[in-house]
Amino acid sequence: MMADLLAHTNYTFEIEAVNGVSDLSPGARQYVSVNVTTNQAAPSPVTNVKKGKIAKNSISLSWQEPDRPNGIILEYEIKYFEKDQETSYTIIKSKETTVTAEGLKPASVYVFQIRARTAAGYGVFSRRFEFETTPVSVAASSDQSQIPIIAVSVTVGVILLAVVIGFLLSGSCCECGCGRASSLCAVAHPSLIW
Repeated sequence: MMADLLAHTNYTFEIEAVNGVSDLSPGARQYVSVNVTTNQAAPSPVTNVKKGKIAKNSISLSWQEPDRPNGIILEYEIKYFEKDQETSYTIIKSKETTVTAEGLKPASVYVFQIRARTAAGYGVFSRRFEFETTPVSVAASSDQSQIPIIAVSVTVGVILLAVVIGFLLSGSCCECGCGRASSLCAVAHPSLIW
């Protein structure tokens, strides 16, 4: 019996009948080649998981096929849960090496584990990978913080415009440019009285 063979691997064995006088035979030694493929087995763990796009309600992941698939990978099972709430988990199945988990809470840490399946069954889950969703809306909060600045700028602009219009409508009574009635010009500049 052969031992320690790899799963889902082709082997060629050369078989020869040997007895006590085989070495005395004048002819060439004869043997038969036999090709054997070992059965599939459960795959080794997924080891390399990378985060993709992360949003407030979703996280995208990608990974590489296990180092030892031990057969044809039929699908992947992705288990995830909010950190410290392991008893309440969700399972997603994917035939690809990418997945997007949706319906997540904003600004929360999630734990992901992935395992592969062949015809022989599932392998063990990968180690835990932790990823955090983004806060409610970074763009919206930065827009919100600019509203007071815009309001103050508009108010100052309206006040300055009102002052300029008031000045223009009152007109200049004299060359001094004080913009007051002529009696005030006479008091301020008696030499300019005409």
